[in-house]
Amino acid sequence: QAYVNSPRLSSTTAPRTSTLYRIAHVHMNLLVPKEMKKEGAHTCDEFDPRTAFILISTVPTVHTQNNTQETIPPRIYCWIGVQCNQNIINAANRAVSMFKRFEDVPEEVVTVNQGSFTQEERDFWVVINGSSLNNVSVSPNPAYDREYDPVQLEQHRQRILNEREDMAARQARIIGAPNPNPSSQVQQEEEKEESKFGLYHYLGEEDYEEENNIEAGEDFLFDHFSTYDQDDLEEDSIFVLRPNDDSCVYVWVGEDVECDENREELGMDVGKRFIEQTDLPLDTPIRVILEKDQETEEFWDHFDGACEC
Repeated sequence: QAYVNSPRLSSTTAPRTSTLYRIAHVHMNLLVPKEMKKEGAHTCDEFDPRTAFILISTVPTVHTQNNTQETIPPRIYCWIGVQCNQNIINAANRAVSMFKRFEDVPEEVVTVNQGSFTQEERDFWVVINGSSLNNVSVSPNPAYDREYDPVQLEQHRQRILNEREDMAARQARIIGAPNPNPSSQVQQEEEKEESKFGLYHYLGEEDYEEENNIEAGEDFLFDHFSTYDQDDLEEDSIFVLRPNDDSCVYVWVGEDVECDENREELGMDVGKRFIEQTDLPLDTPIRVILEKDQETEEFWDHFDGACEC
């Protein structure tokens, strides 16, 4: 499919294998790359100067302008908006590192600063949709205000806190307990509850028992991370994520984990062991994650609050 800026001046064949990601807020705290799925070419209206975008182009882009043909090589582009804060820039850089580590992507990484008018910025828009830099204008997108507008972010945070305090007050009235300081009580209850949630590193039964000189099944075999982010998931280890709603447990099995049995069966065994050693019901669902495409948005949602990005 050809994308034409001007019949007389330029034309571009855009590769279908190019993929665009936006650095997005998940529950206002966790920043992750979110794929922007769309049929046809993306437009500058989908961009926003308050965040960053990652474009992965895996095949050459052939571009013709003024009767001169050039080929833009496969690259990873990291587009940084002019209103982007450092947290989002850091999240974009981490995402690029994760793509390079786990996906089959080009080696070359190009950082494109909005409005720099460099050759790299020109190439970026050519790969996106064949646009000339003279025709590109990016302004804040109202559809993203909830994620990037500081006022709306604070309003959303305050609304959640108020809802939690109201719930605690209602519970206190139901059981007839005094509630002289709702905010303090809510904070104490949250700290107590949240201490058992989060990410756990499976230590391995044989190594742990030998190292600590204990009998099999005698001690807790999981190391709890009270603060964590996606960078803590190491490929040679197994991790268990206990979400705040206790709806299930996720068992994340790294690709480099060595085992004598089926990796999914190993994940189920670790999940059952975790449930047995905690206060979770024995019929709690276990969701084993073996591949990157199994890391759903719901899985990353449970990282909310783990890392203030």
